[in-house]
Amino acid sequence: MEQKAKWHDLGDGICVRVVEADLSGNLEEDCDRLILDWKGVEENGKVLPYSKENALYILKKYPDFAMYINELVHDARNELVIDTWLALKCQAMGVDFNDKND
Repeated sequence: MEQKAKWHDLGDGICVRVVEADLSGNLEEDCDRLILDWKGVEENGKVLPYSKENALYILKKYPDFAMYINELVHDARNELVIDTWLALKCQAMGVDFNDKND
């Protein structure tokens, strides 16, 4: 089953693709399950391609980046919980959840 993920623009040409699923775990231990890809990440003027090893390196070296990614993952989990609750509430009321924004 493919995980839902969303690209987040962090500015300065950096984008990070983070899962939109309720995956509990430590960001550093599970970075390859939580961060699926990135674009524009550089160090010393060189592009740093996404890999688990590079993600661990960046997360450890730049704690502000790690904190921001952790917030994105946390926000994605909250959105999933809210959407699940709304879907169940709509179902109980006989309303199509997909029409909630119409």
